Amino acid sequence: RPSSGRAERRFRDDELRALFRSGGGLIVGTAHFGAWDAAAPLLARDFGRPVLVAMQAEADAGARAVHDAVRTRSGVRVVHVGRHPLDALPLLHHLRDGGIVAVQLDRAAPGSRSVDVPFLGGRLSMPEGPFSLASVARVPLVPVFVRRAGYLRYELRGGGTVVLPERAGAADLAAAAARVAAELERSVRACPTQWFDFG
Repeated sequence: RPSSGRAERRFRDDELRALFRSGGGLIVGTAHFGAWDAAAPLLARDFGRPVLVAMQAEADAGARAVHDAVRTRSGVRVVHVGRHPLDALPLLHHLRDGGIVAVQLDRAAPGSRSVDVPFLGGRLSMPEGPFSLASVARVPLVPVFVRRAGYLRYELRGGGTVVLPERAGAADLAAAAARVAAELERSVRACPTQWFDFG
């Protein structure tokens, strides 16, 4: 199980650590980097915070049930989004109740709204939804990436906390996405073999 290993939390500063302990709602933006599926369980365990994982539903119902059950046993709950605009309502309520929402930011679902940002000398399409949700819910978005540091050992690295205005426009969303992409690029350049490139 992803949460069974020892997590070495190495955040950029005390302010970021305090953010996770504050009790306020926040969005954790991660990517298909390292042990990405361990991020949410580790946060739920180490900080005692309720975590929802927002993700697009897998096409195969059987595979979806198996994966969701594994995540639930590790201490998080999955909310499937992308089929209907109201799918995000449970996420909004969860954030306003002080919970954490975890979401992947390095791949936009086909047909969804996205933000193109500079990344590794090219462009990366990030889903717009998490940034819009942070704006509407008035919560910070924190990029966190989980490096495999050894057998069942994980290192959580994060930084560059993003706070969007309440009514974020296209320029605000693009700027926020670019900041998160820069954080991801730093992690990928440091550990290039740990990022799964869907391109």
